[in-house]
Amino acid sequence: MTAAGEPFGESSGVRVLRCPLVTPPASGDVARRVRNVSFAMASAPALLAEAVSFNPDIVGALTPSAAAASSAIAAARFASVPAWLHLEEGGEPLGIETMFQLVSCAAFDAEARLEARGVTVEAGLPLPAWVDTFAILPADEPSALRDALVRADEILALYVGECDEAAARILIEAARLVPPHGAIRFIAAGTGPGLMSLIQATSDLPQLAVLSLPPPGALGAVLACADIHLLPEGFGKPDPRIAGKFAALLASGRPVVACGAGSALPAPVQDAVTSVRSSGEDMALAIIALAADAAQRARRGLAARFAAESYFAKERAFRTLERRLERLTGHG
Repeated sequence: MTAAGEPFGESSGVRVLRCPLVTPPASGDVARRVRNVSFAMASAPALLAEAVSFNPDIVGALTPSAAAASSAIAAARFASVPAWLHLEEGGEPLGIETMFQLVSCAAFDAEARLEARGVTVEAGLPLPAWVDTFAILPADEPSALRDALVRADEILALYVGECDEAAARILIEAARLVPPHGAIRFIAAGTGPGLMSLIQATSDLPQLAVLSLPPPGALGAVLACADIHLLPEGFGKPDPRIAGKFAALLASGRPVVACGAGSALPAPVQDAVTSVRSSGEDMALAIIALAADAAQRARRGLAARFAAESYFAKERAFRTLERRLERLTGHG
């Protein structure tokens, strides 16, 4: 293990410092706090040294622990520059958010989260999870991959991602409620603790199939095969991966059936999503309705792609952040 503050690598003008931390074998709140505090103690000297020698324009902290966030504030004050805090979905309340000059948040309900933490409108920046809309594209024509997955007359209801037991139960229950040899085919391409339950369920559910999780380079092609995307995890779950996954589904230009979405979704994306309760029965009913209505699937698919391009596109998110940072540092 390298010593605290030892340079770890440099690429494209970015220098990385590697700082050690203690990782207890046990899990839980105590182990997490030990890990976070140990990293804050190891990184603080290197951070303060960089703040003085590097002459930064701004000091940023990305979803840190409270201890690490305090180090970032101290470094910013040492360098006499603004401090920026970025919070991903699921980031813990720090209690010191108001000490940062800019606080960005990637949650769907970013405005409410920032307000709850005492961040003013002037200091807050709702920043949605972004997606590369050039890497993930709708497919206008059937592909060889889709032909290998389903018949031409079948509707493909697709789940992609890491699946926990709760999500697996919803998918299995929904699959049981559609005709076993009908026009709807469920495919789950993923990993996670719920994968074994899905595999076991395929023995008596011919309408359900399980595939391995596609590599990043093949994700766009797999997502484009779907007629309907499924998101059973629910938007109430504090998981930083949900927002990014949802953005990728929208970019493929397909409608989404999601559990617990409702008013949590920003206005530009509500037309692309059918929000249902967290139950297999509700999900099945929504899938059956969409499967029977090609016009509605097309309309919601167009809305999905529009939302991805106008709200979740990587270029849009980066431009928004860049402009705020330029104004904050006086370079705008």
